[in-house]
Amino acid sequence: MPLSHLPFARRWVTYGAIALSVGGAVAIGLPHTLFLDKYRDHYQMFRKGLPVMVPKELFDQTDETLKTLKLAKRKETGINFFIVNGVDPIHAGSTQAVTGAIIGLPVNMTYKRLVDVDRDSYRLNGNKIDWTSPEAKEFLSTLIYSDRVKRFLIAREVRAVSSHEVFVRCALGPIAVMSYMYITQFYNDKYKLLEKPFFYRSVMYLIAALFSATLTVFLLDFLTNFGETSADEETAQLGREYIEAGIEFYETTLRRNKILRAMLGTEGRMVYDEDGNEIYLLGRNVHRQVTERLKSLQDLLEVSKQTEQSEKKKVSVVIKA
Repeated sequence: MPLSHLPFARRWVTYGAIALSVGGAVAIGLPHTLFLDKYRDHYQMFRKGLPVMVPKELFDQTDETLKTLKLAKRKETGINFFIVNGVDPIHAGSTQAVTGAIIGLPVNMTYKRLVDVDRDSYRLNGNKIDWTSPEAKEFLSTLIYSDRVKRFLIAREVRAVSSHEVFVRCALGPIAVMSYMYITQFYNDKYKLLEKPFFYRSVMYLIAALFSATLTVFLLDFLTNFGETSADEETAQLGREYIEAGIEFYETTLRRNKILRAMLGTEGRMVYDEDGNEIYLLGRNVHRQVTERLKSLQDLLEVSKQTEQSEKKKVSVVIKA
């Protein structure tokens, strides 16, 4: 008997789709809610078996920045900071959730001078770095951030966890499953695939699965890029100092990436392009390109300057009058 004549078959497929949808949403949401502590433990930087604590000076900067952002008390107390390896901040969770959010600040944000850098903790392809080389010395200089850059990064990450992005991500799992179900159901009904050999159905199902997977990846990348753009723009609204700090940070990031491209040789040319942007497989935009983020802030700075000049002219006209 053809599968199309078995009502229970479609019923169980529907149940399976619902289970997969719920499972996908839960799998995406748990690390950002109930398993937030485990997420932090995974990325937390340890030294001699103990977690590296946020130093007082950096903690004071986080406190100062939070006051500048003027968050609601509940949201402010729901954000926890910790130290991570690497040179990029990370975040998880959301202030919109009762479980709050976590922000990982890179260890180089604890450095104030070159002598503070723990050089032994940095490796290139698992090998120690020759700090006497010109490239290594230049790389070293990119690890030191000014106080205003630190405040920019803190504010940017706080803006990122203040959005509803986590909840939207949770919806992507069900969207992927339901798009697959809709496509397969449509072609099953139109071409009566359930009455045809399994080979024909399997080819159709494979195409549908690839389409759904591609759609999901595209939406994930779009959501990430949108979130990063929004975080930059909202941080820039805090004033010209934050815009200039963001420009300084992205210029430093590009310079560091170019240095790493040279230091890593052939592998470096596969990781970073000539401008210092990261290269992603299959032409994806996993994150917004650094040059684009820099250009956006430079444009905002130009607008800020023009606004200031316009206001000065108005004041001058009033005084003359």
